[in-house]
Amino acid sequence: MIALSPDKETLIFSVGKTGSTALIDALNTWKTVGEDNLLYGEWMPDCHTDDLGRHFISQKETLEEIVNHYNPQITFIVREPYSRFISGMKEIAQDYISVLGNNNFNQLWFDVIDDKKMCTDLISRIFYLGEFKTTPDYAKIYNYDWHRSFSVFHNYHTKNWLSNTVLQYPDARIIDNKNLNGFMEELGVTPISKNVSKLKEIETIKHGVENCDVKHLIDKYLQPEIAAYNKIIR
Repeated sequence: MIALSPDKETLIFSVGKTGSTALIDALNTWKTVGEDNLLYGEWMPDCHTDDLGRHFISQKETLEEIVNHYNPQITFIVREPYSRFISGMKEIAQDYISVLGNNNFNQLWFDVIDDKKMCTDLISRIFYLGEFKTTPDYAKIYNYDWHRSFSVFHNYHTKNWLSNTVLQYPDARIIDNKNLNGFMEELGVTPISKNVSKLKEIETIKHGVENCDVKHLIDKYLQPEIAAYNKIIR
């Protein structure tokens, strides 16, 4: 998410599964964008435009553009990486079966959460279907390469971002999402909760991740993210 205050002096930046949905809903006078990777609107200077004349720019590029033009005070909302990854995998797993419609989804999701083996198989399958062979330039861009990667590692809810974004701004303010309510009160808005997962869902998804076919690669992938988190949360 990106939120820019009306006076353009304060910028809040985060990604999925950090409590950003609740924050965006509360900041109704700010310029905001949530999960969408494209930011439309004429309020951003020097945006790219597509063939239809719509303004667009990736969220990370937007962060860089805003900092270059307005030099705001930056605040990052962060979350412990492993717990964020588990929560993100829950969202991805739900998305995979959501196309079945509400009635079918509800029953199937109940079955998945009630059966740890089924959940583990689903998560393994998600990684299998999202696997792709990497190019020589991949390691230069993402700082890792095992000659293959997975779409999960590029998803808004699970991708690494502390190590390749937050650490680039050492003067930024860091808010752990455990302290999000206090930060919202500081901004003068009422704390609210959205998209809060049930404990059983998280426990089952965590079991599925920890027993899936590529757990060793998930651990390797999260290593730099966990190191970055430990560095910025002192």
